[in-house]
Amino acid sequence: MNEKRASLSALLVSLGFVLALGAGCDDIAKVFQKETPPPEPPKIEAQAGWKYYVGGPVVKPDGFGRYRIGEFQGEISKPSARGFLVGVKREPNKEFQMTTWINGLKMMEASGFIGRYGIYFVTKRTALDGQGRVMSKQTLEYDDEHELEKSVLEYFDPETSESVHTVKSERPYRPPPDEDDDDFFDDTDDTQSGG
Repeated sequence: MNEKRASLSALLVSLGFVLALGAGCDDIAKVFQKETPPPEPPKIEAQAGWKYYVGGPVVKPDGFGRYRIGEFQGEISKPSARGFLVGVKREPNKEFQMTTWINGLKMMEASGFIGRYGIYFVTKRTALDGQGRVMSKQTLEYDDEHELEKSVLEYFDPETSESVHTVKSERPYRPPPDEDDDDFFDDTDDTQSGG
């Protein structure tokens, strides 16, 4: 009787394979194939002297009527690769470095100085694509004598790293009532563009 059961079991297993073959080879492969786990999110290592925030920057008036970064909120003890993350390193000489990540991918690096009222004045900014390639670089100068902020914004082809367009512009410390602040940070203001 045990031999009959063993034969019947072998027959059922064989029949299962035949039916699976009838369903197609891809289905059999799926049965025996292990699922590939999703890729690990990028890991952001904590660096000495840096603080990390998930709440993002808080803007404050700079004394001339413009709004700039004044502080950061949502400090965390170690960096997270989920969502929006800002890392800031404040130097003893009131200079700073700042990096932002989105879901573990570095998107922007900046540096500058901390001025009056604790306001962060960016002097260099680099925008990166999701693969870490440079998309644009901006340098900013602050001419206190003439109360002018000067910008040179250079765009790059991420594939070749070649410069493709440069925009130079100036804006007064005190904004005129009709000014669109975004013009200073993109190429819509081409008053002195080149490249």
